[in-house]
Amino acid sequence: MNIKEKKIYNVDVAWEKLHSRFEEDGLLTTENKIRSIDFYMIAKIAAVFVVGLFASYLVYTYWGSNEYAGMQLAETFTESNIKIIELSDGSVVHINKKSKLYYPENFSTNERIVELEGEAFFDIKKNPQKPFIIKARNKEIKVLGTSFNVNTNFEGEKVEVFVKTGKVKFYEPGNVQKQLILKPGFIGIMDKKVIEKRSNNDPNYMSWKTKYFDFSQGEKLDKVIATINRAYGVNITLEDKKLSKNVHNTVYDNHSLDTILKLICATYSLSIENKNEEIVLKTK
Repeated sequence: MNIKEKKIYNVDVAWEKLHSRFEEDGLLTTENKIRSIDFYMIAKIAAVFVVGLFASYLVYTYWGSNEYAGMQLAETFTESNIKIIELSDGSVVHINKKSKLYYPENFSTNERIVELEGEAFFDIKKNPQKPFIIKARNKEIKVLGTSFNVNTNFEGEKVEVFVKTGKVKFYEPGNVQKQLILKPGFIGIMDKKVIEKRSNNDPNYMSWKTKYFDFSQGEKLDKVIATINRAYGVNITLEDKKLSKNVHNTVYDNHSLDTILKLICATYSLSIENKNEEIVLKTK
């Protein structure tokens, strides 16, 4: 049952109505009235006890059993919303759309631990005495002070880490076979059966955060649209699939989604049609 929809019943009012009904029907003698008062008091005590037990159950169910109890929550909801928060140690986190970051109001004395669902870019304040640990699914990323991106927006147990500055330890706790040391420009990928490290060759990997798109070397239109979809959290499609192989050569620097779409449409003589949650680019 949804707590917000829970009805509140007044025990006193209900009992008074029942008591009045008994009196009208002549069911209460003087002796019965005395007994009814005793029963009424017992009923009230019992009702308070039951309500107390139920409240305790709700507290445990919704909060006490929650592994994030005592943690702060930063969450993004809308498709294109990005939230920026500063943690108590001065570290800054950019949280991508539809993601959650759990973090304490203040870190412990010997380590800094947060947990991520979704995608976020971390710029960690350096502190050699207090390592920073991000838990993502059943993986962990451990750093002292650096900047990097963590993404869990995949099926299964896949987690991907991209390092911008510094050095990162990416590992699965308790599994010595699944450990990577990542340096700037490298991506680490871990899944249930996969562990991979490779150089990042995508100039638009961080476009969701920067809103800077570099297609100056020429990129097929379907790849351009896929990059924009990821950055803005939208679903753009081409009605004429033949256009997908056209080479798009340009740079978008912090343009709005509306402006980018208008520029693409002007280039290829297209029009925009919104269909529910889909943006269709149609030939005029």
